[in-house]
Amino acid sequence: MPGQVNIQPEPFEFETESEWEGEAVAPQTLPVRARILWPALGFPAVIAPQKDGSTDAGAGNPSRCICALILSDKQYLGKEDLARYLRIVPWDQRARRYIASGQPGSFNWTDIQVRIDDRGKNLLWPKSDRLCDAVVFGAARSLDQKKDVEENAIAVSLPRYVREFYSKLGLQHLHEIRVSEAASAKLADGQYHLFWNDESRRENVPSAEMQMLLDSFARPRRTALGAAWAKHLSFFLDEYKYDYGALHPPYQQADNQRRMTEVLHPVFIKRQGGPLNIAHVTDTHVAVRPDVYEENLRREGKLAGLSFNNYNKDFIEIYREAKRPPGAQPRMSSCSPAT
Repeated sequence: MPGQVNIQPEPFEFETESEWEGEAVAPQTLPVRARILWPALGFPAVIAPQKDGSTDAGAGNPSRCICALILSDKQYLGKEDLARYLRIVPWDQRARRYIASGQPGSFNWTDIQVRIDDRGKNLLWPKSDRLCDAVVFGAARSLDQKKDVEENAIAVSLPRYVREFYSKLGLQHLHEIRVSEAASAKLADGQYHLFWNDESRRENVPSAEMQMLLDSFARPRRTALGAAWAKHLSFFLDEYKYDYGALHPPYQQADNQRRMTEVLHPVFIKRQGGPLNIAHVTDTHVAVRPDVYEENLRREGKLAGLSFNNYNKDFIEIYREAKRPPGAQPRMSSCSPAT
């Protein structure tokens, strides 16, 4: 997943008008495979579209309209292609896999713009390092000068390992996708999940994005553990395929349903109700495994008289504190989520 980097992109000229002309490219007759890189769980989109916003997606910016960065197996994507595949649902429906065109959650091709990277000419930025490439996208286009407006751009650091991994799977082409502000404003305030429509209409299977990771990442890594662990391969793959808590105590008591995990792409829409408060917490080391390990020790009677340093519990306190109204007196002195 891309991580945010602190760089200030300079405005750059659009090379040709066709860079944004998704409708000039014939829609694909074959399935389009893709991986949404942004928005991501650790780098969500937060937008405030206005009802009277522009219907021109190319003139929008990522603070006002739905914007995505994807890798696909097609060098050129048209607006019709994106209308076929790009979907959005309320967060509580994030397990959806397929929505037919024209149904709630789909977009009209007239509301979409596609910008191709064209082998690094349009989205990649020259300032990179030995591990990552800088990608700049989402900047509003000036209709008079055909330039990006610098302050609206998103700059991310895209690891070359990620590009190489997906390139081996045929996803070599980077694209920026925008939905117009006017179309984005039709969604009510709330939290949403952006996803790539599956060709299959089945809802009880991993999404195409998740299946790609199961086949090409999880299985090879678990198989590489060797013959001694081969009999556990199915269980190890289930740890990727299903929510971890349903497979392990102490979570099983309260969560005994196997829900499939998903590659999540959160979009927050907020236009009213006062200021938006954002807290950014990093390097937490939070994982369910310490809870599982503690429970296993407790069941075997190995915790008597001992203090187990479960940093998950520290983080829970930090999270509870962060949810309190701004200006409220702290209820704890200090704690560190990581050791």
